[in-house]
Amino acid sequence: MSIYSLRPHAVSAAVKAPLLVVVPVYNEEVNIEGVVGEWMQALDRIDVASQILLLNDGSKDHTLERIERVQGMWPERILAVDKPNAGHGATCRLAYEIAVGSDCEWILQIDSDGQCDASFLPEFWRGHELNDLIMGVRVQRSDGFLRMLTSKGCRLFSSLAMGQNVPDPNVPYRLMRRTVLRECIKRIPSNFNLYNVALSCVLYHQKNIRISRVPIVFRERAGGESSFDLPRVIYWGLAMIFELMQMKRSLSRQHP
Repeated sequence: MSIYSLRPHAVSAAVKAPLLVVVPVYNEEVNIEGVVGEWMQALDRIDVASQILLLNDGSKDHTLERIERVQGMWPERILAVDKPNAGHGATCRLAYEIAVGSDCEWILQIDSDGQCDASFLPEFWRGHELNDLIMGVRVQRSDGFLRMLTSKGCRLFSSLAMGQNVPDPNVPYRLMRRTVLRECIKRIPSNFNLYNVALSCVLYHQKNIRISRVPIVFRERAGGESSFDLPRVIYWGLAMIFELMQMKRSLSRQHP
């Protein structure tokens, strides 16, 4: 099976399983094979037909070669998109658009750096029939004080901007019903930079969806270097507050 190049409709048509795992990937040549292998084993244990969608966001290392290798190992279960670099938010947006354009029933989003522990997957899946959204909440993390502080600040400012509690809004570990995700992404500006945060805010803003939370442990990166850039994060955070306030006004007009 070939790697798709920015053909969302073709990728959506290739989704044949009820559970689609979406994974934005950037410069993860050290990690991606191990992450895919771990999650394939976990998905097999919950005994549901599943596929993994890997979106290579213009990686500058050998990530694409590693993706080709794992696709060769699981040709029917690995879908891959190679695209120019656009950042994590835009890549998540593309992943969501592909997912909601498919016939899958559930979308699980994780990161590609090995921090999302697959051992929590059974607990997420056990609640899927009674919920529309199952969110991970990081109660313990091993990826450094600055990242933990950034997430706490993100929660504080997101909650203030939205006028309600938004627990761990930038967590990448979430299981979403496709029909719910489809309606929510319509309410998010396409140029919103911290797209995961915006999606969390919109999801929690909805009054008619059933939400469950699962406490998770966030591991250290499995290997390689983190792309964390504090000045850039601060800039994005300031922009996020303004963008969330605008989005909140828009949501209030839609659902007064």
